[in-house]
Amino acid sequence: MSWIKRKWVGVVAALLFSGQVLAESEVSLQELNEGIRKRTLSFAAPMWEGYTHKDGTGLYWEILKEVYTPLGFKVRLQNMPFNRSMKMLTKLRKIEGVPGEGHNSDFSNITYSKYPLEPEYLAIAYRKGAVASFEKTPDLTGKTVGMRKGYALLDNPVFGKFKVKEAVTLGTSLQHLVDKRVDVVVDELTELEASAEEKSIDLSQFEIAEFVTGEYYYMVYSDSPISQPLADIFDKRIEELLKSGWLDTVYEKWEVDMPEPIALLKNQ
Repeated sequence: MSWIKRKWVGVVAALLFSGQVLAESEVSLQELNEGIRKRTLSFAAPMWEGYTHKDGTGLYWEILKEVYTPLGFKVRLQNMPFNRSMKMLTKLRKIEGVPGEGHNSDFSNITYSKYPLEPEYLAIAYRKGAVASFEKTPDLTGKTVGMRKGYALLDNPVFGKFKVKEAVTLGTSLQHLVDKRVDVVVDELTELEASAEEKSIDLSQFEIAEFVTGEYYYMVYSDSPISQPLADIFDKRIEELLKSGWLDTVYEKWEVDMPEPIALLKNQ
């Protein structure tokens, strides 16, 4: 085969491949839905206030129900600890998805949605004067930071070099703060408040500061044959729910900021 013929064969093959990729990217919502024989989907997450209530309400649960049930899926929602949820997803393959995981996950064999569920907002509780005032992110260099076991929080060098002391529950971490065994406790603000109330710890004795990490929380699935189609359905339905106005309503209802990657779609 001459060099010219080989060149044209390569060009044609590249065009065919690009056309195939384009065709695959344009699979319709109906085709994705019809390609999934499993019609009962199970999702799991801890009981997060405002996100995953036991009665099926909350931002995450309501989005998942609105994404999948109109397409004929039955959605089962379960509350369990985060590590257990992720193991049920990635190792045991007993559930289809877990909401609220970041791209810095400690777990492998997962498939991410394209669109995030929410920006990552975290808060720190600390004794007065333990952390210097800040505008964007706290500098925790040299501090001992308490957090829940298995939560890869503040996994960014912008926060400085610090020692991590893990605890099974957030309430235990807060008690460590009271006992001066840690300098700082980090988690979501609502979780800090709920755990403090449960443990009868008065947060007013500490400084509380909330900040945006610049990361996002996503919907994650396993790496099974239906995982990518389920993620694609999620993304396509998010676009539909944004256009219908439903997505704005549910984010306003639960007083959560809509993620910028989704909000920007309004301008397209």
